[in-house]
Amino acid sequence: MKLNLKRYITTPVGLHSLTFNRPMADYEVATMALSALAYRVLVGGKMILATDQAGYEYVTKTGLDALYDEIRVVTVPDWVDTQIFWAAGKIFALSQLVDDRCPVVSIDLDAVLNARLNPLYDLHILHKEPQSWDAYRWNPMWQRLASLTATDREIELPPRWVPYNTAVAGFFCNDLLDEYVRVATKMMRNPPRVLGVTVPAASGKLIPVTAMVTAEQLALSAVAQMLGSRVAEITKLDTEKDHPAPSAKVFHLWNSKRFYDQHGRAREAYLTTVMEEIYQIILRAPRMEMAVQQMLHATNLPTIRVVDGNVGAVRWSHAGEWIGPGEEVVRL
Repeated sequence: MKLNLKRYITTPVGLHSLTFNRPMADYEVATMALSALAYRVLVGGKMILATDQAGYEYVTKTGLDALYDEIRVVTVPDWVDTQIFWAAGKIFALSQLVDDRCPVVSIDLDAVLNARLNPLYDLHILHKEPQSWDAYRWNPMWQRLASLTATDREIELPPRWVPYNTAVAGFFCNDLLDEYVRVATKMMRNPPRVLGVTVPAASGKLIPVTAMVTAEQLALSAVAQMLGSRVAEITKLDTEKDHPAPSAKVFHLWNSKRFYDQHGRAREAYLTTVMEEIYQIILRAPRMEMAVQQMLHATNLPTIRVVDGNVGAVRWSHAGEWIGPGEEVVRL
């Protein structure tokens, strides 16, 4: 494959996929906004939001749609069990971009990528997953995956596959993207009843986590290996903290969500960090300020930047909250 480096530098496609099944918390909205802005302004390229109909209505009502170059409404077919395959929306969003041709960078709503990826690799993943978790250990589902990826090429036995975290997945090879969508879709078409690691859903139904892992993460790993793709990790996973290692290129909110739901002061600290990043991006790209202002007011995010007059500490505040003497205030 011959890479079009000029197209990569000027118009890479960044893709967000939103399946709207519950109200978004303020820190999730702020992360989503930062992710879209960082990709458009810092990386430089077209940003697409792929969402279901309910998500479309939400982003247009709140002004989040102004942060994107395009909104695409994605329909997940009725034959997909979305309780099992909760990331199905992401797969079907990618299927819409097959004809756009690579490079395509898929970014989860809770991940922020603020640096370009190296186009000399066929695939960039956020990081490899640890194989110590039961859902990543070999089971009979892998045999079906092996049969779907089987060609006349020699591939390693299934136990050698390593799951890829796809919170950020950069595709720079058309064949890889096409084949991944095909294999993942096939895996979702005939799901197992109960196999591997399961968790109880709100309905009491047992959801086989292994099925989603196989369709999303292992399928990408298997296809990349089958095609002999050059794969790069954007960061590593700190297995002790169960978080990606600190990286200047990317971060992934993921495991902190429940914590921020439960602890207001931690949530406020995180919101201040994210809002400050958004503010600094606006300084670099004033053309985005009006869109950000509209979104901030419609989503009830903090809109006032307050700098402490004594030590210069920054906090982000809502209208009507206290402001101390000598503090410097900027309103968005």
